[in-house]
Formats: sequence, structure tokens, C-alpha cells
Amino acid sequence: MHHGWVMPDVAHLVERLPRPSRRCRRSPRSMLASCFEAAESDGLAGAWYLALSGLRRGEFCGLTWENVDLRPHW
Repeated sequence: MHHGWVMPDVAHLVERLPRPSRRCRRSPRSMLASCFEAAESDGLAGAWYLALSGLRRGEFCGLTWENVDLRPHW
């Protein structure tokens, strides 16, 4: 801001490129259930469960043990 004048936001002058819409595909419940069952024999079963539950990396890393329930709910 200089002498009471505000510069316009130049980002509004840019034309956006068209982007095709991407739809998320969900895996069938039976496939997820078999993945969870296979993960139970792994030492990182809890991590697999959280990763396959749809948590993003930041959400996964920010959890504390009191927030985690490792019982299967499928």
C-alpha cells in the first residue's frame, strides 16, 4: 500500500487452464476387508489399518495413542 492506493490482485487477471474432473473410486468392502485381514499378521497392522482408512499423512502422523482404536470396525 502506497499513499492510500491498494494494488489490484493480479491473480484475477490470469485465465485458468481447463482441468478434467477426477472422481475418486472406492474399493469394494470385500477387498478392503481382505486387505485388513492380511495386515493383521504384519507388525505394523495398526499403521496399515489407519492408512487404508483414508487418513492423510499429516493426520496419521499427528495422532496420539489415546486417539487410536485398533479394533476392526468393518
